[in-house]
Amino acid sequence: PATYLVTTAVHDGRSHQCYDYHKQAYTFRVSQGMTQELDGLVVLPAQWQGTNLV
Repeated sequence: PATYLVTTAVHDGRSHQCYDYHKQAYTFRVSQGMTQELDGLVVLPAQWQGTNLV
């Protein structure tokens, strides 16, 4: 089991200007399952919305 920190950012694809940045602002915890897996996939449900930022 482990807890992870998530950093998110919104950047312009051409100029790489940063519009929003959240450094280690979110966490999620991975719990041990029934088997001894060595790797896996985590899907974090999210909703995104935006307006014309340029």
